[in-house]
Amino acid sequence: KYTYNDFIIKASALALKRHPEINSGFNSTVNTLIRYKTVDISVAVSIQGGLITPILKNADMKSVDELAVEIKNLAARAKEGKLEAHE
Repeated sequence: KYTYNDFIIKASALALKRHPEINSGFNSTVNTLIRYKTVDISVAVSIQGGLITPILKNADMKSVDELAVEIKNLAARAKEGKLEAHE
């Protein structure tokens, strides 16, 4: 079963892929823009004590089905405290 969030994440990933200038960050050390080579999207998950934002890596290359499964998996692991840093 899909959620609205699954479709919004897929649409966002495709928009970032199509407009790479938006898929960027700022390096404040040297005052330059960084264009990311991959489309990675964080998803906010409510856990006891606050929020955590696991990352869906290469979201633009995944189907809505794959994203839905991965989001559910990451959310469950986040709530159980089983996420690893930099997975």
